[in-house]
Amino acid sequence: MVALAAGAARLDIPAPVWLVPLFFVAGVVWVSLCAGLILQDELPPELEGRDLAVVARIADIPQTAEFGQRFEVDVLRAEIDGAAVHVPAHILRNSHDLLFHPHAGETWRLLVRLQHPHGYQNPGGFDYEGYLFQQRIRAKGYVRADAAPQRLDEAGAWFDIDRLRERLGARIR
Repeated sequence: MVALAAGAARLDIPAPVWLVPLFFVAGVVWVSLCAGLILQDELPPELEGRDLAVVARIADIPQTAEFGQRFEVDVLRAEIDGAAVHVPAHILRNSHDLLFHPHAGETWRLLVRLQHPHGYQNPGGFDYEGYLFQQRIRAKGYVRADAAPQRLDEAGAWFDIDRLRERLGARIR
């Protein structure tokens, strides 16, 4: 960096002018690296539409919807027929079970079916796939009713704020 500054001083180029292309290239490299890392964490095509046993931590406060609940999870372990498989680390899940009430930070064993995130292709409309990509959600799916979800662990202290937000939201509703 010092050599670059000394070279620019000898050429009588003002410092801010030569910094612009340097920061532009650094920004392009950074964005490309981040996008590549997100794209690597993809659901393998052979796992799409199959039942997976997943141990996952609820990453955020579940949202109530007209069909049940929607919640994001961080996958800790995934298996199919007893064999470990790779699935994306951050997944959006839906549950139609009205008796299933997960809370932020809890760890659950779930039977799920996953798919690649898809959105509508309306020009000028909301880009749902782009939104999920920004949130680093590389798969979405639903909790199967074939096996009852099992809570494995309570939420740790890391999720105290989310639990407080969830209780306040319940009181407001």
